[in-house]
Amino acid sequence: MESFIYSNSESMNRYLKQSLIGNYKEKAFYRLNGNLKKEAESLFERMLLEFNHKKPCFELVIKSCIFQIFSMLSRESDKKEDERKSKLMEFHRANIMKAVDYIDINYRKKITLAEVSKITMMSSTYFAEIFKEITGRTFTEYINYLRIQNAIELMKDRRISLKEIAENIGLKDPAYFSRVFKKQMGVSPEKYRNMFF
Repeated sequence: MESFIYSNSESMNRYLKQSLIGNYKEKAFYRLNGNLKKEAESLFERMLLEFNHKKPCFELVIKSCIFQIFSMLSRESDKKEDERKSKLMEFHRANIMKAVDYIDINYRKKITLAEVSKITMMSSTYFAEIFKEITGRTFTEYINYLRIQNAIELMKDRRISLKEIAENIGLKDPAYFSRVFKKQMGVSPEKYRNMFF
């Protein structure tokens, strides 16, 4: 059975309203369960006692209780938001994996964000955001990472020139290939090949 914490003391209600929200018009509702509910009930009971007995510093004690309740509500709200975000990511994970499969197959071609986002039935902007959240890389970073990893495999065969490797992985401009490679690996393709193969 649901129970809500309230005060039947009009003066206490006025005091809480002025202390908590002043002229704030928007209403927010929170439902606490289990230990949090018990802790909040205990804090409200303490506030009522303090208000009714009016011992020295009673206002300070009441404000302290209010801040504790606010911190509980804030943490609970953050937890709910994290859970919601996690469920949303799980919902999108399958679509993003379809996009990743498509990129893995077609990375040698010129593929665009708009083209791949259509596979997932998301807008390009939203797809880019979710893609980075799930893969840890932007769309372009992921494609370039894939291309450079495949370039490294091709470098093992010294019969294949770096220009041919660049073309094979979908980077037609050798200068651009060299820039992308150096950005990821820290050295030029020539230097990398000489160091390791």
